[in-house]
Amino acid sequence: MPTVSLFFGLILGIFVYEGHCQCGDRIPVTLKSFQPTIITSPGFYNGSYEANTTCSWIIKTVADTPADMKILLQIDIWQMKCPRDYVRVYIGESSSGLAVFDEFDCKTDINTTKPILITGAVYVEFKSGDFETDPGIGFMMKFLPAHDSSGTGCQRTQKLLAEETEKFITSPRFPDDYPLNNDCSWNITVNGTNSVQLVVYLLDVDKNDNCSYHRLHITTNDSSTILCDRREWDRKQIVGESISITFKTDSKNRRAGFLIGYKSVLVTTTTDVITDATTAQVTIPPQYWDYWWPENKPLTDYYYYEYGFNPNVVVDPYLTTPVVDPFPTFPTAAPVTTTPMIPQMPNTGFWDNWISPLLYYWMF
Repeated sequence: MPTVSLFFGLILGIFVYEGHCQCGDRIPVTLKSFQPTIITSPGFYNGSYEANTTCSWIIKTVADTPADMKILLQIDIWQMKCPRDYVRVYIGESSSGLAVFDEFDCKTDINTTKPILITGAVYVEFKSGDFETDPGIGFMMKFLPAHDSSGTGCQRTQKLLAEETEKFITSPRFPDDYPLNNDCSWNITVNGTNSVQLVVYLLDVDKNDNCSYHRLHITTNDSSTILCDRREWDRKQIVGESISITFKTDSKNRRAGFLIGYKSVLVTTTTDVITDATTAQVTIPPQYWDYWWPENKPLTDYYYYEYGFNPNVVVDPYLTTPVVDPFPTFPTAAPVTTTPMIPQMPNTGFWDNWISPLLYYWMF
């Protein structure tokens, strides 16, 4: 069996996103296990919402959801004119439930908040006031229904077998905050000549520069990767003949943890993964960097891919000088199961018109 190199990519999106940006009264949205769903304000992908608009959504999990399933809510983008316009999130199916997000003064730093954990249905209400100028951009929320899939990996090293159907590993108690002083490990193998494809879909741990607080350590037969990020939903993909995972935490600052998917794939060379779906390579333009990377810049040695999306969709609505990918491309291993909505980010003004172009030309 040929040696399989590490594939470590930043992929735009996680699984195949279900997108909801239409406006109406009590629009039903059904969540599926371990599949995130995006809800945005109307007009979000055009750069702003309209005046005098009222929308609401009722978010529920599918009928056969396990009893221990919970919903992880993360608010990624929230740029509104407070208190004139607002978005509120309630537990239950109406505004009479407990409010878990209700911000009037725009002081919340969304990029540092922990994800919100919800059990049962969720009611989201959006309203914009009367205005002729100065609209807000709007909001983007991610909902992820999940449950603890850590197995016995935190009592002893758990041995797992990868198959064609994707399976999942999570931090203990996920999506609740993980315990402190943990030392967990899993070892994934595969039968025959196939390889293991592993994808880190979500990572939310206590972070420092050298990952000495809490960390996720992934090793293959010829590679080693240590991860520690907060609120990180970008796909990180690794392929190996076998893969070992360790998750260690110290005595402070619990967070949501991680969600990993793994499956068996056929690898014929060190760079080609055989799948029944093809995807198109895309370029992430500078005006999107502040939404997808905390440092507001891309990492030039990573790959940028459209994962599971329709390659005929135009990803970049603003013409810019493309980011050059110096590495060869490889197809990704996931079939298209739905027709998702590409989360195209709006132009936000000063950053896009001044800082982003200067950073772009300085780097390239």
